[in-house]
Amino acid sequence: MLFISHSVIAQFGPLKNLSIEEESKLMVYNSKCVHRDKYSPSQRQLLYPFNQTVFISLISFQDTVSEFSSHLPIKKGILDTGMVKEEIRLSKADINKLTDLLFNYGYRSKKYGVIEDRMSCYDPHNAILFFNNQRKVISYIEICFDCLRMKFSSEKIKVGENCTEKFSILKNFFTSKGIKFVSIDHRPYGLIMRAYNETLALRVAERLMHIQDVEEKEMFSGLVFMVNGKMCLGVSKNSMMVRLDPNTLENLSDKDGWQQMVMGGRPMKGYISVSEDVLGRNDELDFWVNLALAFNPFAKASKKK
Repeated sequence: MLFISHSVIAQFGPLKNLSIEEESKLMVYNSKCVHRDKYSPSQRQLLYPFNQTVFISLISFQDTVSEFSSHLPIKKGILDTGMVKEEIRLSKADINKLTDLLFNYGYRSKKYGVIEDRMSCYDPHNAILFFNNQRKVISYIEICFDCLRMKFSSEKIKVGENCTEKFSILKNFFTSKGIKFVSIDHRPYGLIMRAYNETLALRVAERLMHIQDVEEKEMFSGLVFMVNGKMCLGVSKNSMMVRLDPNTLENLSDKDGWQQMVMGGRPMKGYISVSEDVLGRNDELDFWVNLALAFNPFAKASKKK
């Protein structure tokens, strides 16, 4: 299932007799990280900007100027050390390990499509800095571990495939080198940002309380509600997924704010996305939830393995 806060790269092979849930499970499995010796240490050292730098540092920083989100404190190649909380200069062995995790960890397979975790927030507090011999920053990789996103100083920088655990592996590398300021726990007031709309998820959950067999699963940065062992509803950052009878779509022409869901360029039969903009009213939310529940007894469940 595709939620807005993710980017799905689909390269589908033959998927005959597979349900949407089974296709989704394949994509989740394929997206996990696996290590392959794709590049040797000498080959990795030739990749930009590792081939141009004199030394490399890991840093954590706290932007005390910007009001809403942090920005890497670099201007014309000069690092503002007043905003730097920690800086660790990497040894040759460290750099070898860093390039290995960046370039040699990738997807298990892209045969059926993969998922890239990408949240809509961006509040970076870490970076990999590449210096020349005058201690000027010639390139950088800015990192937001909380939001699973990076920004690069140059389009020439490539960091391999963004498999599911890539940011976790990179975060562990930072902490193993002594960088402590990397996690969401350091945000003001202990704020935790989820990728899905928690208020909408609670409203949906309230409408399912009378049903005995309901299971909530966090999938693809969304919250999916399984009813009687079958995918029924799902909440993402900006919308709600509804599984319904595909033959009823022609009866929804007078309803606003919904669209057919698409995976890998293919319409997902029996799945639509309803914008949160039309779900503010309780009667609207009730309509879509009841539509999904009405179809649930007739929906096919994933095959048991």
